[in-house]
Amino acid sequence: MIKLRAELAGIGASVDNWDFSAMILSSLLESYCPILTSMITAARISWNTLSPKDIIGHLIDEADH
Repeated sequence: MIKLRAELAGIGASVDNWDFSAMILSSLLESYCPILTSMITAARISWNTLSPKDIIGHLIDEADH
């Protein structure tokens, strides 16, 4: 997805962080729901937004466990 985003930007069709985050979240299997719920809840409680980098980092960390 990161590569596709870069390719789109290269042809002038950039995807902002909000939309890219939504694409990442909506592309995941339902089995990721618990980790996504935790990430989103933590972000809301702390009044932070989840960047694509944050989402990908959390998913990689979860996969390493």
